Amino acid sequence: MSRSLPICEAIAADSKHYLFKAKLERLKQATAYQDQHLSLYGVQGHLDGLAETEAITWAQWRDAQDETRAFVWGAEQ
Repeated sequence: MSRSLPICEAIAADSKHYLFKAKLERLKQATAYQDQHLSLYGVQGHLDGLAETEAITWAQWRDAQDETRAFVWGAEQ
């Protein structure tokens, strides 16, 4: 599995998104499925807040949601 999340990493690169960056790192470092699952929901919830406050676009939100799901569960067939 690739450990790269380029869309999320681009969002996390903004210094204003330091909490998102921390959650993303926790997701990337999680090895147990349960930890990945819990971290995924934390990241996705944070993405919801970023989109709702217009800190990211809805297109970025959708792409980041898809990217994080694929990261944990694999790409959809």
